[in-house]
Amino acid sequence: MASASWFLIFKSMNNSKVVIILSILVGLLLGFGAYHFFMPPRIEKETVTIYDSSKEQAVIDSLEVVIEDQKDRITDLLDSAKYIKEVVVVKEVEKIKELPVSENVELLKENLIRHGELTQETDTLPSMIALSDKDTLVTISENNVKDVNMIAAKLRGEEEINYKLEEAIFDQDQIISEQQEIIDNKSSIIVNQEAAFSESIQRLNKSLQVERTKTIITASVLGTAAAILSIICLSK
Repeated sequence: MASASWFLIFKSMNNSKVVIILSILVGLLLGFGAYHFFMPPRIEKETVTIYDSSKEQAVIDSLEVVIEDQKDRITDLLDSAKYIKEVVVVKEVEKIKELPVSENVELLKENLIRHGELTQETDTLPSMIALSDKDTLVTISENNVKDVNMIAAKLRGEEEINYKLEEAIFDQDQIISEQQEIIDNKSSIIVNQEAAFSESIQRLNKSLQVERTKTIITASVLGTAAAILSIICLSK
């Protein structure tokens, strides 16, 4: 019914009016088609940030180098401490066991002078007194006795300090391991962020392609309609 009504209206008009109306319609369609064709396609707003992780990666690489150096140093320290404890000290103790009394007394005096605080190089004690072929006495002064006991106290303190240092090194090694885990997690976050950004860009490109296709189809339809109307106008 609507088509018949429009047909009766056009039939009642003279040819000049029909040509004018059709020309206006053709112009509108061509303008609308040109607008869709030449204007940039509309896409959904989506913010895309290209994440540059080069600085963070440089920091991570630097930290990894430092951590590796720390690990190597800790390993060297532990190996050195183990070697001193299990090799050097053991050999020295076995050597002392085999020394004759006279050399042991001389070694005692050297140790008292080196590690003690009261024994002096000019002191005549400690010294060895041979009672017989089998019996020998070693005489030491009051200061020698104090130095021996002080050296023993210092030794116990050093042993405790070494124990604490070993614990500290172990804890430091744990910290380094945890730092490495943090670095790995941050690196994973960066990789995931970059993947998300890349996926977002792909979605935008796909949306842009769809809108361009829609624009081309719309422009083609409108152009075809305009061409048909133009033919009708020319035939009047």
